[in-house]
Amino acid sequence: MEHLNFDKMVFFSQLVGREILDSKQNMVGILKDFIIDFSKKIPVVTALVYSDKMNNRKKLPWEYVETIEKIGVFLNMKREELVLPEIDEKDISLGGSILDKQVVDTDGLKVVRVNDVVLEKVGNDFCITKIDIGIKGILRRLGLSKINKTVLKKVHPKFVKWENLAQLEPEVKKLQLKVSQEKLNQLHPADIADLMEDLNRRERAIIFKSLDNEKAADTLEEAGQEVQKSVLKDLRIERLAEILDHMAPDEAVDLLLMFPENKDEILSLMDPKKAQVIRNLSKYDKDIAGGLMTTEFVAVPDSYTVSRAIALLRKLGPDVGHIHYLYIIDSQKHLVGVVSVRDLIMHEVRSKLLDIMRKKVISVDVNATKVIIGKLFTKYNLVSLPVVNNDNVLVGIITANDILDIISPREWKKKSFYYRKKRNNKK
Repeated sequence: MEHLNFDKMVFFSQLVGREILDSKQNMVGILKDFIIDFSKKIPVVTALVYSDKMNNRKKLPWEYVETIEKIGVFLNMKREELVLPEIDEKDISLGGSILDKQVVDTDGLKVVRVNDVVLEKVGNDFCITKIDIGIKGILRRLGLSKINKTVLKKVHPKFVKWENLAQLEPEVKKLQLKVSQEKLNQLHPADIADLMEDLNRRERAIIFKSLDNEKAADTLEEAGQEVQKSVLKDLRIERLAEILDHMAPDEAVDLLLMFPENKDEILSLMDPKKAQVIRNLSKYDKDIAGGLMTTEFVAVPDSYTVSRAIALLRKLGPDVGHIHYLYIIDSQKHLVGVVSVRDLIMHEVRSKLLDIMRKKVISVDVNATKVIIGKLFTKYNLVSLPVVNNDNVLVGIITANDILDIISPREWKKKSFYYRKKRNNKK
C-alpha cells in the first residue's frame, strides 16, 4: 500500500470521500469533514466527521487514526471498540467554516476565497498550514485536476500561509475575522481602508475593533463614505469621541454630520479644545471654504527669524499634518505672507521672515464656493490654500486632498502628487 504520508502536505479535497476502515479492514464509514481546534496558533485536527451505513453523521476522535492511504483512512482499533462522542454544537468543522469563504490575506492585503485547504503534520499534530486560493484548488475539488496536464503545468499554485490570514475565533461557527494588533499596526491606514471595502459590515466591525484610536482615525480619514457609515453604526459613542479626538478637525466635522442627534453628547466627551474647534467649523456650510478648511496649519508672527520658525516647526511637527508652508501673520492675525518649508531651510538662520516671505499670497474668502476653490487649485497648481475672513484674518487652510475629495473620484485622488506624498509621510 502507498501511504499518503503525514509528513507531506495533503489537500482537504483529496481526503473527503475516502473510506474509513477499522483495524480489521471493516468498513466504518465515509469521511465527510474534520473538526478543527482554532484556538491554537496553527489550527489542529481533533476529530473526523463521517457518515455511517445509515447516513448518520458521526464524530471520530483523531487518536483513532493510524494512517491515511490512497485507498482510505485506517484506524488503530476495531469498529465495535470505538468510543464515539456526540457532535457538539461548539465543534467547528473545516469544510463548513473555511471552504468557499472569504478571508483576509494580511500579507497580500486583499480578500481571497478559500478554494481548498492544505493539511500537514506539525510535530505530533495534523494541522491546517495553508489555503489554496488558485484555480488548481477549484479544479481539484471538481475532480478535474488530472485533465489536460499540459495546460495545468502552466498554472502556478496560489497558496496563502495560515499565519497570514485573518483567523477564526473558536467560540463561533460563522467566519470571524481576527487580525493581530501587531499585524494591523504594520499596515498603512489607506491599505486597511481599501481592505475594508471588500468586507461586509460584520467583518469590517471586527477589523476596526482591533485598531487603536490613532490608527482607527487615520483609517476613517482614508475610507470612503460607505465604509465610514458601515463602521460607525457599530461604534459606541464613547469610542467614537476618542477616535474623533485623533482626527483632523475638518474630517471630524464630516463624520459628525452622520450623527446629528448625538452631536452634542459626542462633543461633550471629546477634548474641550478639539471640540470647540469642531463646533466652530460646524457653523459653515460643507460646500464653502469654511466647511472644507482645516485648522491644522502653522502660522507664525512676522517678527520671527528663520531660526525661531524652525524651532517652532520641530516642536509642532508631530502634531500638525500640513507643514508645507508657514503662513506669516501680523499682531492682529492678518495674513501678510507665506514661506515654504523648503525656502525656510535654504536661508540663513538669522534671516527675518519678513525679508524672505512671499507677500503676494493667493487666498480665498471663508464663504467662497467649491467651484472657485477648485479653479484656484487648478490654475496655480496649489498644495494648500489659506482661508481668510472679511478682515483678512487667517482662519484655516484647504488642502489639495480636501478639494480632490469633492471634484475627483477617490481613484483619481490616489494618483495626485499630494495624495501620494500624504500616504508616504504616514508610513
